[in-house]
Amino acid sequence: MKIMFIAAAALLIAGSAAAQSATDKPQACWLETSAATMDGTLGGAGLRDTKVWDSTVSGVLVRHAKGDVLIDTGFGPNAEAQMNELPASARAFGLQVVSGAKDRRAILEVLATVGEPPAQVTRIILTHTHYDHLGGATEMAAPIYVASAEATWMADQAAHPTITPPSLVEAVKSRLKILAYDSGPYLGFDESKDIYGDGTIVVVPLPGHTPGSQGVFLKLGQRRVFLIGDAADTLEAAERGLPKSPAIRTNTDFEPELADKTTRRVSDFHRAHPEIALVPAHDRIAFAAVFGNPSTCVSVFHSTQGDPMANQTAVQAKEPSPIIEVVTLKLKSGVTAAQFESVDQEIQTNYMEKRSGFLSRESAPGSDNSWLVIVHWRSVADADASMKSFSTASGTAKWMSMIVPNSMVMTRYGR
Repeated sequence: MKIMFIAAAALLIAGSAAAQSATDKPQACWLETSAATMDGTLGGAGLRDTKVWDSTVSGVLVRHAKGDVLIDTGFGPNAEAQMNELPASARAFGLQVVSGAKDRRAILEVLATVGEPPAQVTRIILTHTHYDHLGGATEMAAPIYVASAEATWMADQAAHPTITPPSLVEAVKSRLKILAYDSGPYLGFDESKDIYGDGTIVVVPLPGHTPGSQGVFLKLGQRRVFLIGDAADTLEAAERGLPKSPAIRTNTDFEPELADKTTRRVSDFHRAHPEIALVPAHDRIAFAAVFGNPSTCVSVFHSTQGDPMANQTAVQAKEPSPIIEVVTLKLKSGVTAAQFESVDQEIQTNYMEKRSGFLSRESAPGSDNSWLVIVHWRSVADADASMKSFSTASGTAKWMSMIVPNSMVMTRYGR
């Protein structure tokens, strides 16, 4: 389940962060624009310890005397509408991602929580240009730095979109700058870019998820962390070198085999440098391990001694076990699969996805007018609460009217 943080403490920290002057030592701030709780199986293929994926959409602000840098920007204000610019399969997946990102906040709002005026950001560095990393940049004016291969891919997406909406590319293309890896080898990577020349921010290529995906090393004092973007979705996957889950790999990795190779390289790096914390862009527990709370600015990263994965397992051991509901039913004579699918999708979007503890859902037709629905819940209590309110919820009566009475059978499975 989501880690809860004390808002008052976060505000106090943000206030002190705002008072930092440009001459103070560098700081890094965790900027969370959205969080969600999902079934751990979605966080990577073959995960053992991640039972629940505490997901985040986050960026990092680095304050430095030579200019402040924002790394990733979250969703933009038109995220839902922009999904309509994508092909059908990508559109459906994108709408699931956007609707699943609960309580989304604009990057400008989150910058304000750490006292950062948008005009003070001198450049934006993107780990890659998917809509949940690039979108917020449309609300800012700073130049946007991407790898050369990423800029080429963005131009292709504008003409032949598969995952990045053309209007999003159009909105930022005049501000795109090429980040050249001209600083030589770095910690086993053949090429890198040292942004300030002092090791505070060093960017390295991590291709595969997109052609020009990048990782970002941050150094504060004597401690470093490695922001790996979407090279892996969870810390366990990153540390063990596991591919993404099939659904996410198929829908998001530009070159899946290369993406898998990059993930294995990140894992190899971790074994060689266990003192450098890995931070996947969508793992909330990994962010918490090095920053503490969202909207926190630090001058020294928190120690990750004691193994963040062990900490994650300990946290999740205290949480309720996820539940899988398997429902079978039959459609009434005269009700077509297409008719029911349309109503079923409305139920998922307008009811199921808004329930507390909802993780994921899929449904499909079978033979003889049968239908299968599989729902993943955070806990039995969440599943029970949804079931109690389902029959009286707005819109569900139409769904029920299309089903043969007493044909619906539900079975639950849990750990």
